[in-house]
Amino acid sequence: MPDVTDWGKYALAIERWVEVMDRPAPDPTDGQGRLNPALVEWMMGYPEGWVDGVSRTGQLKALGNAIVPHQAAAAWGHLLGLDVDADRQAEASTTLLPRRPGPRTPTAPQCQYPGQFSECS
Repeated sequence: MPDVTDWGKYALAIERWVEVMDRPAPDPTDGQGRLNPALVEWMMGYPEGWVDGVSRTGQLKALGNAIVPHQAAAAWGHLLGLDVDADRQAEASTTLLPRRPGPRTPTAPQCQYPGQFSECS
């Protein structure tokens, strides 16, 4: 089904990002007219389904606390004095994405000052 969303003045930017992401833009809203977390995920450059498995609120919270990988790659390049063009930034940004989290195994807390907190004793 073709995209029938009217992106208005953002249409050109959406078209460019569709090319970068190599997948169509998700619908901007869900069936209830609320912001679609899949759109936020897509706009930030994360793989499809990156925040699946939690509630809509949890998805938006996770995305709101996340970095934009392309932006981080550009920042690192700037800080390191590298001349990184846009194509290489996009390519480098994918290496900033950690593997999708799987089941977590509890680990002992790492304490800088043993004895300071009850968990560190």
